[in-house]
Amino acid sequence: MALPQCICITDVGPTNIGAATIIRYKRELWLITAAHVPNKSQDFQQDIRSLPDEILLWIPGKKAPKGKRIRLFDEDPARTPRFRYHRANGIFSDVICLPLAEVARTKGVRRHELIYSLDNLPLGNSLETFGFPDLNPQTAYPESKVQMELVADNGGSLRTSKEFRQGYSGGPALANGTFIGIAIGSTDGLGTVISSRLIAQIIDGRA
Repeated sequence: MALPQCICITDVGPTNIGAATIIRYKRELWLITAAHVPNKSQDFQQDIRSLPDEILLWIPGKKAPKGKRIRLFDEDPARTPRFRYHRANGIFSDVICLPLAEVARTKGVRRHELIYSLDNLPLGNSLETFGFPDLNPQTAYPESKVQMELVADNGGSLRTSKEFRQGYSGGPALANGTFIGIAIGSTDGLGTVISSRLIAQIIDGRA
């Protein structure tokens, strides 16, 4: 049986319904999601500490999904973020990259390698994105998939031929089965993906 491509994020408000993607980069595991999923607003663009202290990940089990809480901030008065993020306002800030400590590492979900260069990915290339648009909060699964095409490459962000429904934010976008970024939202009838290039820059502290 194939592993799910992503994890569901859902909790008692203000958390939105969305997804998170596990990637491996430079031998380390990271959880990547859209900042607006745990926040359910755009307040994080002015103050990153508007995000909640922790998020609830729904992880698939043999009979039913299992929930696991992971902290976003240290338990200190300053609430030091444990994640890395883009420090500019706008769409590029809508992504958080959380290193997964050994105790928090997830099993039963695919780990995507962040190794892909988009330099040779042609416009019109077929893409697949994964998420939870039809989520039952009690079960968190099944995972859904939608197919679309790449219509623009703006470097840090990609545009797709279809909009993303609620529940896809934070889920992986794949080209020929290879991770190229995460779904982030939709504008003007097109979907937006934060590219793997920008995610690597955020993790490396270059964005």
